[in-house]
Amino acid sequence: DLVTSRDTREPVPATTTAKIIYRAYELGANFIYVGLSANVLEITPPLTVSEAEIEEGLDIIDRTLSDVAKGVVSDESVQAVMNWGGGGKSKSACAKRAFMLQSAPEF
Repeated sequence: DLVTSRDTREPVPATTTAKIIYRAYELGANFIYVGLSANVLEITPPLTVSEAEIEEGLDIIDRTLSDVAKGVVSDESVQAVMNWGGGGKSKSACAKRAFMLQSAPEF
């Protein structure tokens, strides 16, 4: 779960999660987010994943979180790839949809 505070466990905004997914994609990782608040990362590597690939994936996740915290990814850059329009839809209606980039670049 991605939260704003470990104490309150308040979910991060869905846009923040989308930024994480988008930046990870730019860096070569491909995963989705799920959950009623769209704040749960779902990472599903193949069963044949090597230890080196796991390390690379963890490095990408670490850099991704750091980059998003620094503001490297803008709100505008993820709006085009988010699969809901927001606007008049309720938070739960938007959050029930999983966002997934269809293909990631080769490592």
